[in-house]
Amino acid sequence: MTKMQGKHRQAGRLCPGDKVIIRQNPHDPRAEGIVGTVMVYRAGAGFGGCDLVDVHYKRPSDGQGFTLPFGLCCLDAATRAELVRLAEYHERLAAGLRSLADTLGQSA
Repeated sequence: MTKMQGKHRQAGRLCPGDKVIIRQNPHDPRAEGIVGTVMVYRAGAGFGGCDLVDVHYKRPSDGQGFTLPFGLCCLDAATRAELVRLAEYHERLAAGLRSLADTLGQSA
């Protein structure tokens, strides 16, 4: 069971335009922990009758866009709290990189 609780959901389904966080990307592990947009919800279309969600996202490394199918277990709801938590993680990461850059800049 996933944490999906988008306000547009009807009968437990994600709808086109809903935002999700890709927690696990079986297509490209370099594109995890990012936000995507639901394009299509396909009930029972996956292996063993699992629901699939076609999600559009941009790969952070090069900005290339993809629309690929995901099982619900690979996605989390893009709630306000989760988006803030993700932003704070990236801010900490950026601060660490800036600190490293400052150290390298001083030794050159």
